[in-house]
Amino acid sequence: MAALWFIIILVIAIVLAFKNGPTFALCFFGTTAIPCVAVAGAKWGLVAGDAQQKIGVPVIALILLAFAFWLSTYVSVTAFGIEISGLVLMAIGGVIGLAGVPLAWGGQAPQRN
Repeated sequence: MAALWFIIILVIAIVLAFKNGPTFALCFFGTTAIPCVAVAGAKWGLVAGDAQQKIGVPVIALILLAFAFWLSTYVSVTAFGIEISGLVLMAIGGVIGLAGVPLAWGGQAPQRN
């Protein structure tokens, strides 16, 4: 599901690069892709990570989400006559990162001896 999401937003970003300019397209891509990766990473860090990763990974995820929120202030897309704000796009990316990325994609946390 997440792979399909990335293909969809990449195609939309390419179209937006020609229609609205490359800066808007990069903001759109960052607003939609970063939350997916950050939430999926935080999920893996909290569930499968060791003690250091249970603290560090969510902190990095919050920093990435703050950056994506800043990017989302520059994004507003109209689809089929409906205005979609950057915050809604962030939420959609976060839900896809939470539900659409299996824990197996993260691999196993290294075991300490």
